[in-house]
Amino acid sequence: METDEKPITKRFDNTSSAKRRGRTGHGSRNNHIDKMRLAKGAKFNQALDDAFDAKWSVTPEEIAKIKGYTLDAGLQERAVKLPVATRGVGILLAHTAPVFKHRANTVDCAFGFNINTAYRCSLLQLEQKRYKMQKQMFKSSAAQNERIEKPPVFEYNRNLAPIACIISEFGNFREAGVQYEVYVKDDSKIEYETPERNDQAPAPKEPRLDLGIKETSFVDPHSITIRNLRKVVENLSDPDVPISVRAKFRKNNPIPGAKWSADDLLTNPNEIMPKDYLNVGSKALAEDRTAFAAAIDKLGIAFPNAVREISQTGGSASQLVSIEHEENKSIRVEEEAVIADGCDYVRASALVSPNHGTIGHYTLLGELPPHAKGKISHALRHEQAAVRMTIDHWNNVANLLMP
Repeated sequence: METDEKPITKRFDNTSSAKRRGRTGHGSRNNHIDKMRLAKGAKFNQALDDAFDAKWSVTPEEIAKIKGYTLDAGLQERAVKLPVATRGVGILLAHTAPVFKHRANTVDCAFGFNINTAYRCSLLQLEQKRYKMQKQMFKSSAAQNERIEKPPVFEYNRNLAPIACIISEFGNFREAGVQYEVYVKDDSKIEYETPERNDQAPAPKEPRLDLGIKETSFVDPHSITIRNLRKVVENLSDPDVPISVRAKFRKNNPIPGAKWSADDLLTNPNEIMPKDYLNVGSKALAEDRTAFAAAIDKLGIAFPNAVREISQTGGSASQLVSIEHEENKSIRVEEEAVIADGCDYVRASALVSPNHGTIGHYTLLGELPPHAKGKISHALRHEQAAVRMTIDHWNNVANLLMP
């Protein structure tokens, strides 16, 4: 007997026409969220990029133009401070003066030339140019200009060719788009211990000498100027200054007329620099100027190439050439003769010309003092800053450039 009932179909029968449902656990939900995040996130990021582009559609240059400033407005040009040494003045004077004296004698030219007078006058000429350079540096600051001490008047602008060379090379200059301002640190303080006290009692706080410390204003041979020369010779002739300090100076001595005792004591300080030499109306200075000018003019008539005018228009890139001597070696003056007992490491902190390299070695303006190694003030003088380097003997260069 037939019935109207339909056969029961199993729910998961493969033969069923019903669509199979996927899994509905937590994994399925996470997959769905990840897909939505990718789709919606991409749209959101694109919208954000479009909004950013719309707001910053102008270039940085256009923004700067709208706001009325240039991109480099905050980057002001700044001069590089470059320390220089002055030992070359005395060394070149001691090296060339005897030669010119001999030449003058061969043509019966009475060349009345006192080495101490010549040294003082050369330092005076250097100070004149230094003063002009400082005035130029601070021309926009009246307050700074007032603090610059005016040197004694010395109206004579000729010297032996090598000395005129070093003074002409000295000064501020511009090289490869960089402005350099040179300076001589002639106001340093050096402290050293005096001999130990015999008594064991605590030393009083005043004066400082009783503390076992003596402060002296300059016994550095690399930075002698006419302003500190008197203090230098006083210290070198003072028995209370430790012999180690005097001996170290003597090993690097640039003073051409210096005379020494067996224990490295300077014996002629007043001959080198009279006590009141820089006083207003100094008779000694006036006499120096007259005698020096007469001697130089007379030599210039007999030997025109031996005398030159000093340039007052600034310095040159030869001051970028740094000189460091072999360890325990140096160039020094002993009994008015130059002794150079070692080779020099000659370096340049810029791509200077070979001519500047030779002159820089000759003048010694870029000499690196031993006590300045590692100091930030002399960073441009260090080996790490060099782009060119050679090794040579100063005598080779000095003999090559002898006029």
